[in-house]
Amino acid sequence: MNWYKISARLSPLERIAKETRRYILTQIPSLDDECLRASRHLAQVLIDNGYNAENIVKGVFKTDKPDLEAYEEWKGDIELDDNEAESAKFTAVHYWVQIDGLVVDITASQYNRFMNSPISDVTIGNVDSLDRYIIQEEYYIEPRIMF
Repeated sequence: MNWYKISARLSPLERIAKETRRYILTQIPSLDDECLRASRHLAQVLIDNGYNAENIVKGVFKTDKPDLEAYEEWKGDIELDDNEAESAKFTAVHYWVQIDGLVVDITASQYNRFMNSPISDVTIGNVDSLDRYIIQEEYYIEPRIMF
């Protein structure tokens, strides 16, 4: 997809993402640990608005500072060598919506306490240019109004 087509769709896409995020935050106090539910909800809203948003991606989000609490919770579940263990402290399991190679994420700001500078409430960009996003699985998860 060329940049002109992406930019023509970006403004309405960003508006929908921001409105959806705002709505979800009227239903729950925080988006912490809600990235899968919020992504399912956003995907359904986007589908209802004519977007091909059926892919919800499971991946990791790279942070600037370690999330030692989350790391301690899961480190016993898998075996990692020393380099992998150190790297894992800076990655969080995360979900987002992907449309034609674009990341649409309304929950990444939950990691602001682990960042050197704040993340915006809504992130939209080409998956190849957003180096903090690493795809682990891209698969169909039923989009559904969750809130």
